[in-house]
Amino acid sequence: MFGTVGNSTLTRVPDYGLASFSAGTGGKLAHGNPEVSVWLNNAFDKTWWRLVNGDDGAVAGWRGEPRTLGATLAYNY
Repeated sequence: MFGTVGNSTLTRVPDYGLASFSAGTGGKLAHGNPEVSVWLNNAFDKTWWRLVNGDDGAVAGWRGEPRTLGATLAYNY
């Protein structure tokens, strides 16, 4: 892809892939349902770019998020 609306070789963004993983489980208790999950985004800490097109034809971009590890806990009652 290109980082601008033109096709200049100076704005070409090289190919890349991102890997994300998640795992979780849940259960049943007498008064609710607990859930837990863990997730890992951008597992191999690749440099990547978010690009958006503006209303007037402009293109803006910024570096994507680095490797991120997190957990989610929930209790549904």
